[in-house]
Amino acid sequence: MGFCGYLISKRTTDFLNKRLSYFFLLCAFPTYWMLYVGNMHAPLVLSITLILIGIFEHTYETNIKQANAMLFAGLLISFFTKPIVLLMLPLLLIMKETRATTIKSILIYGLVSLAFIFIPILNPEAVGLDKLMSLDFDFIKQHMNIYKNNFVLNEFMKDNSIHWINLIAQSDYKLIHIDVFSLPVFVDVFLGKETAAWIFKIPIYICFVLTVAIGFIPDKKIRLESGLLLIMAISLTFFLSYNTVWEYQFTSALPLIAFLPILKKKKVFYEKFIPAMLITGLFFCLPSLYFLLRNCDLSNSTVLTLIHFDKIVPAFILFAIMIWQLLVVIRKHVVI
Repeated sequence: MGFCGYLISKRTTDFLNKRLSYFFLLCAFPTYWMLYVGNMHAPLVLSITLILIGIFEHTYETNIKQANAMLFAGLLISFFTKPIVLLMLPLLLIMKETRATTIKSILIYGLVSLAFIFIPILNPEAVGLDKLMSLDFDFIKQHMNIYKNNFVLNEFMKDNSIHWINLIAQSDYKLIHIDVFSLPVFVDVFLGKETAAWIFKIPIYICFVLTVAIGFIPDKKIRLESGLLLIMAISLTFFLSYNTVWEYQFTSALPLIAFLPILKKKKVFYEKFIPAMLITGLFFCLPSLYFLLRNCDLSNSTVLTLIHFDKIVPAFILFAIMIWQLLVVIRKHVVI
C-alpha cells in the first residue's frame, strides 16, 4: 500500500508540475497582451524555451541528440528575430557540452547575415559598405534610434544591417513612458533624475564573470545545472539592463518560471529556494497595477512607480536569488 501510495503521489506531482508549467506560459497576462498586439516577440519566447530544454536534457542526459537539436533551433530562432541570446554565447561556448552546437549555429547565422547584407536582391535598400564602415557609436545612437526619430526610417535604418546595430542604437536611450517596464526607467522615475547608463550594465558584467567561473567547475552535473541557472539570470538582464522594455516582453521570463517546478523535482542545488522564486515569478503573470491607478494622474512619478513596481522589483529579486545561489555553488565547486 505504501509503494502504491508513493506511485500515485509521484504521478499526481508530475501531472501538477506539467499543468503548472502550462499555466505560467499560457495563462499569464503578458501572453494575452503579446498575442493581442501581434508582436514578433513570440519567437523569442520559443527560443528561450528551447535553449532551456536543450541544456536541461544535456544536464540529465535524457536525449543528447534531441538536446542539441533543441539548443540549435533555439539559438537560430533568436538570431533571426531578436538576438538577445548574444549575451548567452560566452557561456554556451565555454561549456563543452554545448560548444559544438553553438559554433554551428553562429556559422549559419553569420553566413545568412552576410548574404542578406551583401547580395543586392536580398538587401534592396542597402546604403553601401563604405557608409556602413564609416558609422560610429555616437552616430548610431543619435540617428538610428526609432524612438528619437518618431518612428521615421532614414536610409541607414532600411539597410538589413540594422538587425545588428539596433540594440546599440537604443542602448543608452531611456523612454519615459507608462508602458515601458525596465529597471533604468523605473529608477529614473523613482529618483526624479537621470542616472548613469553604466550602472544598469552591472548585471551583465556579473553574468560574464560568473560565466568564466562556471568553466572551472569539474563536476559535469553541477556545471550544467549552474549553466542553466545562469542562462535564466542572463535572460532577466533584459529587464534590468536594457532601457526599452514593454509589458508584453515579460513573456520571455515565463519559460524560466515554468521550468522551476520541473527543476525542483530534479533536486537541483538551489531546490529550497525554488518556492520563493516561484512566488516571485507569479508577479510576471499578473497585469500591472495600472488597472488600480488608471484614474490617477499618470504623469505623477509615484503613480508610474507603482504601476511598474510589480514587474521590475520581482525581476530584480529573482535575478538576485539566482546570482546569490551561483556564487554559493561556485565558491564550493570551482577548482583552479
